[in-house]
Amino acid sequence: MDPRPMPMQQKFYEDIFLPHLKNQPDGETLLYLYDRAFTAWTIGVSKEEIENMLIIQKTCNALADKNEKIVTTLITELWSKMHDERVITERCMQKVSSLNEIDDIGERYDILLEYYKTLFETELRMWLTLPYAYLCEFIEPKLKKAEYEDYILVPAGTKRYKIKSLKNPTFQGDFRRLSIGFDNKIRNAGKGHNNYEITDSDTLVLLVKHPKTHKVIERIELDERELKAKVKLMERKLWPLEMGIVIYLINNPTIKSKIQPKIDYKIKEIERILWEFVKQRQMTMKKFSFSKDRNHLELELHKDVILAGKKGGKLHMDGSSPSDIFTDEVEVNYDEQIMGIIEYALHLNRKNTFNVKIKVYDESNDCLMDLEFDKDEIAKLALGKKQKPKPIKGEICKKTYKLIIEQAIPEGTKDIYKKALDEIRKQKKNC
Repeated sequence: MDPRPMPMQQKFYEDIFLPHLKNQPDGETLLYLYDRAFTAWTIGVSKEEIENMLIIQKTCNALADKNEKIVTTLITELWSKMHDERVITERCMQKVSSLNEIDDIGERYDILLEYYKTLFETELRMWLTLPYAYLCEFIEPKLKKAEYEDYILVPAGTKRYKIKSLKNPTFQGDFRRLSIGFDNKIRNAGKGHNNYEITDSDTLVLLVKHPKTHKVIERIELDERELKAKVKLMERKLWPLEMGIVIYLINNPTIKSKIQPKIDYKIKEIERILWEFVKQRQMTMKKFSFSKDRNHLELELHKDVILAGKKGGKLHMDGSSPSDIFTDEVEVNYDEQIMGIIEYALHLNRKNTFNVKIKVYDESNDCLMDLEFDKDEIAKLALGKKQKPKPIKGEICKKTYKLIIEQAIPEGTKDIYKKALDEIRKQKKNC
C-alpha cells in the first residue's frame, strides 16, 4: 500500500495534464491527477490518447453550450454509478496482478478474458456515454432518449458501433477515433460465453459465432503475451475517455459545482482510502475500527520514522528532459494533521457525524494524544476551519513534526528554487 514516488507522479502530471489546465485543481483532485498521470506512463499513453482526451473535453463543452442540464445530469450519474461499478473492475484487477502466481494457463486466460469483458461492459459503457449522448442529441436525433440518464444504460457495444459508423467527423475531432482499441470478439469469448479453446501449444483460440445460427464463422488465435497486449491497449484507450471529463470539470468550476454525486463508501473502502490519506502525512494507521452503525470511529496513528539519507538526486525518464529532485522540510502541527484526517473521514461518510477515539504516537512510539470526541463536536469540522472540535477526554498536543516533501524541478534550478522558497517563507513570517 506504499504510495508511488511523488516526484515521478508530479513530473508526469506536468507533462501530461498541466498544459491543458486553465485552473489549479484542488488538493484531492491534484493527487488523483498525479496518480492517473503515473498510470498513463505505465500503460503507454501517447499523443494519440491525449488528443482523444481533448476530444472528450470539447464534446462536454459543446453539450453544455447547447444544454447544460445534459452534462450536469450525466456526469453526476456517472460519478455516482462508477463507484459501485469500479468495485467489480478492481476485483478483476487484483486477479490480474497475481497472474504470475498461477501455474495453470487456462486459469490465466480465464482471468484475462474476464477482466477484458468487465472493462468493456462497465468502463467503456460508462465513459462513452457523453460522446454517445452528443451523437444522439445533435447528429442522429432519432436516437434521442426521453431521460438523460438512459444514455448510461445503453450497452457499450451499441455506443461503440454508432460512434464507429459516423460518416463524417464532428467539429470536436474525428469521433470515430474513440471507438478504436476495443474488440467485441474478445469481449464475447470470456466468462458467460466460453467461446474459446486452448491448444496443446497453450495458445488461446477465440471462436467467433454467427449471432443467429451460433455456428463458428471465425477462429482467432492468440498467445498469452498477445492477449495481455490487447488488455493493455484497452486500458490505454479507456484512459482518455475518463480523463477528458475530469479536465473539463477542472476548467469549468461553475459546472463542477453543480455535480453532486451520491457515493456511499463501504467501511472497508473508507479504511483503504483513509490509510492512503494518512500515509501522505507520513503516518501509518495501525488501527481502524468503524462500528456497523457508523456512530463510533476508533483510530491509532503512528508517525513514520524517516531515515536520514541522501537528499535530492535526479529523475531520468524516457522522452523527457532530466529533472532535479528538490527535497524540502515543512514543519507541521500534529493537531492540524489529525483534524484534517478526521475531517476527511467525515467527508467519506457523507458528513454523517460520529464519535471518535484516537491515539497518536510520535516517531519514538511515545503516545502524544489519547483523545475522545463527541459526535456533535466532530460535526463542527463540516462547518469550516473556524470551529475546532473540543475533546471530551484528553488534551490536544501542540507538538510539531517535519514533513518531508520531494518535488521534481527543472534540472539546474535547485538554488533558484530554494532562494525563492526562502523568500516566500520570510514574507509569510513578517506578515
